[in-house]
Amino acid sequence: MAALVPGVVEEVVFRGIVLSGFRAALPTIWAVLGAGILFGAFHLSPETAFRFVPTAWLGVVLGGIVVATGSLPLSMLLHGVNNALILAVTSAPVSGDRFGEAQAEPPLVILPLALLLSVWGVRILLRERRVQRLSGAEPAAAPGP
Repeated sequence: MAALVPGVVEEVVFRGIVLSGFRAALPTIWAVLGAGILFGAFHLSPETAFRFVPTAWLGVVLGGIVVATGSLPLSMLLHGVNNALILAVTSAPVSGDRFGEAQAEPPLVILPLALLLSVWGVRILLRERRVQRLSGAEPAAAPGP
């Protein structure tokens, strides 16, 4: 529940309401970036300021997924999986020894893995979009206001 409920609620707010509102007034790329930055800012606190960039990036990626697929439930699922993985890693007994406290900065060794997975995910999305165009099927429209 701690992983799924925030994922559902935050996706409705940031990729449903905020992104849709931004898309009505801005070009899509700026709408996705703006909603992602707002998502990162929403998670700011003095203790967790170092997480702004990765959280904003997650918001941009999830916004891109919603735009590319038209699926808010998919972004809810992926957000929930992200939260569940973070909870699993930070609550595992061995993670305290390896990664430190949950509020501590993450080790830099995780950064290359995160970048690799991000690039891989973007390539999958772009390939899927290319396949849809070649087959004549357009992605579903993003949820509107």
